[in-house]
Amino acid sequence: ALELEATPDVFIDDAWARGDFDQRAAEVNVKLDGVATVKSVGGLRLKVDVEGEVVQTPLTANRQSLTFKIPLRDFRPWSPESPSLYTAKVDLVSGGKVIQTRRERFGVRKIEVRGGDFYLNGRPFFFRGVGYHNDQPIHGHDLIGDRDCRREAVRKLQAAGFNSCRLHTRCETPEFFDACDELGFLVQPELPYYTDIPCERFEFNPIRDAKELYVHFRRHPSFAVYSHGNEGG
Repeated sequence: ALELEATPDVFIDDAWARGDFDQRAAEVNVKLDGVATVKSVGGLRLKVDVEGEVVQTPLTANRQSLTFKIPLRDFRPWSPESPSLYTAKVDLVSGGKVIQTRRERFGVRKIEVRGGDFYLNGRPFFFRGVGYHNDQPIHGHDLIGDRDCRREAVRKLQAAGFNSCRLHTRCETPEFFDACDELGFLVQPELPYYTDIPCERFEFNPIRDAKELYVHFRRHPSFAVYSHGNEGG
């Protein structure tokens, strides 16, 4: 679907949030655009609210990217057993009026490797993974953006005893990641390659595509492990 948004001259180009498990805090990243095209940003400020914890700062002409660290008083780590989510509300304020708002959902979790073992949130964790390919023999691909359809698919995988999946030669839709965030399911998204053959005849550029994958899905706590292409040499 194509979305069009009318924005002020200075506007929020991107906002994304993630949890800092060790510091029990939210990290909210905001990228602005239009700052270089206006004479003055006086009177503009950014306000960030995470569950009632509020920080705000006035804008200056030389700051187009800002990062806010906000303590999480009610600390609820995200896991497959307890998929707790927060929402960061980012307001661009002019005078006393909010002129643009972004809401970004996120979770707090930490995945580590210690020796030969995986740890999630400081505790040993066993990945019970499954290879997942979005086959829709009846509907084709008509339902890949349908939220209820994606939640049903994740629930079926969980009912079979899995807590994670590796995607096959493809990445999934935002609706799939949303479902995994909400239901507690870890994802290893794939780059769009079969060996060194790109899907849909795109240019073979795995470094670019890995960065693009990260930028698109870094806000999702379910995005847990990178993949580097199917059967790649």
